[in-house]
Amino acid sequence: MLDKIMVVDDDPNICELLRLYLEKENFDVVIASDGRQALKKFDMEAPDLILLDIMLPELDGWQVCREIRKKSQCPIIMITAKGEVFDKVLGLELGADDYIVKPFETKEVVARIKAVLRRLGKNGNGVVKEVHYDKLSINLTNYELKVNGKIIDTPPKEMELIYHLASNPNRVFTRDQLLDEVWGFDYYGDSRTVDVHVKRLREKLEGVSDQWCLKTVWGVGYKFEVKDDDDDDLGVAASAAAHLREKAAETPDSAPKTNAPESDDFAPVPALPEAEKKPKRTLKLSRKKAEKSPSSSK
Repeated sequence: MLDKIMVVDDDPNICELLRLYLEKENFDVVIASDGRQALKKFDMEAPDLILLDIMLPELDGWQVCREIRKKSQCPIIMITAKGEVFDKVLGLELGADDYIVKPFETKEVVARIKAVLRRLGKNGNGVVKEVHYDKLSINLTNYELKVNGKIIDTPPKEMELIYHLASNPNRVFTRDQLLDEVWGFDYYGDSRTVDVHVKRLREKLEGVSDQWCLKTVWGVGYKFEVKDDDDDDLGVAASAAAHLREKAAETPDSAPKTNAPESDDFAPVPALPEAEKKPKRTLKLSRKKAEKSPSSSK
């Protein structure tokens, strides 16, 4: 079941902006535009947390907070343009759990909502945002990055970026997509901000495992690449084939080797058969005997 957030503000633009971001984070949102309507919807909807503006028609935020505290301990976060210390202290003494001054970053509001719900023993939307890979654990609910079982200090935006990529393995994101989906639609910074955060993440994660990596897709963006089992089988097969080739190269030939030079220029002259040697040798000896014989000289 989704946690329900009631937004109480007389500015419809602020209400719609907060609704957009809270629903994106899987919260159920109820809107009230004045103090009396807020009290009625509180009784009807029973929200899990209230974002309460101070400057409201009918009843101001302090009166609304006081009335709610008479009957409920529902967490309240004050959102107002009043930034003086006195106003903050007054709101907290009336029972508010946190205080945010306008103008605010919507990401900060969402983070404060989750922090207050965690302190009260809730998980925000009831779902733990966590992904696991070889020697890597990314828990966005607690903003914890674990490498080899050890917690690595990681800034919130780097945690959100690596969680977003790792939750969508092998999917390529452009820089503009990452800015919209991680930094938010209202962020107007340079897209190179993504490059800086990826570089810092690589310094933390480089060489941890050969099963995954944070990869650059040139000309497009980035992806969290995960090796498939099929890739492992191909790698094993390739290694086996290479091993067999090495063994074949080391195994001697079955034919006996000679000490003769390998070059054709120095190939040995084949020996003549014994039948051809003997007549020549006999002829040579008979000539020598004929020269020495005295009968031949007469």
